[in-house]
Amino acid sequence: MIEPLLALPPSVALALAGALEMGIVRAPFTRASVGATVRDASLVDGVTASLTALQATGASGRSTGAWLRALVASRRRVPSPSLAWSGPQVPGLHQRETDTILDELFQTVRDELWVTTYVIYGGRRLLAPLATRMVARPGLTVTFLMDVKRGSGDTRPATQVAEAFARDFWAQNWPSGTRRPRLLYYPRSLEPSSADRASMHAKVVVADGERVLVTSANLTTKGVSENVEVGVMLHDRALASTLIDHFRVLLDAGHLAPLDG
Repeated sequence: MIEPLLALPPSVALALAGALEMGIVRAPFTRASVGATVRDASLVDGVTASLTALQATGASGRSTGAWLRALVASRRRVPSPSLAWSGPQVPGLHQRETDTILDELFQTVRDELWVTTYVIYGGRRLLAPLATRMVARPGLTVTFLMDVKRGSGDTRPATQVAEAFARDFWAQNWPSGTRRPRLLYYPRSLEPSSADRASMHAKVVVADGERVLVTSANLTTKGVSENVEVGVMLHDRALASTLIDHFRVLLDAGHLAPLDG
């Protein structure tokens, strides 16, 4: 129940810490008293509930304030965002290559991985480290969000197109004989009329609810190593949580669907 506190911007967290330590905000916590310090109305209810839950465990306002200060301090020691580049290697330019970052994420993810891409080619090579990691860590859950395209003149039912895509993915892009990830797609991409279609165009990797790669690169050999592509690698629990929650809400609302095949 402390997630709303974890998601607070540093300035708000420090203001709340001070108010708790000085007794300006104290139990019983109310929306009015918390809102006087946490001025963002969208945050007040969650913070109030979190403070009430912590108080019920015996945590004092002073101890909660100290914890908030320590949380902000620890986050300031988190690595700064770094750029992820694909393209020519030029002497004198310091850069982290997209394929290197992907390999690192795939080889070190512990519990949960989300991957979105618009295009995938050469997946067996690119995804081999992830397949190996899934074997090594049976509890690791992996979800791919894919774009499924309807070719010109293809009038098959959407379910048939999606099933064929999934079969091709397993045959061409996933290392055979290994544990499989979950595949999701955006059904609107297969609307019969091209005017009604939309794409899964995001290119994001979220690892363990804390590391996020946002990139222009698709999961292709050229995309992660040869095309000129740029992205950013962040260590940000709030951003990671927001992305995962967004995907889950889309799935629950029927805007994403499983790929079978």
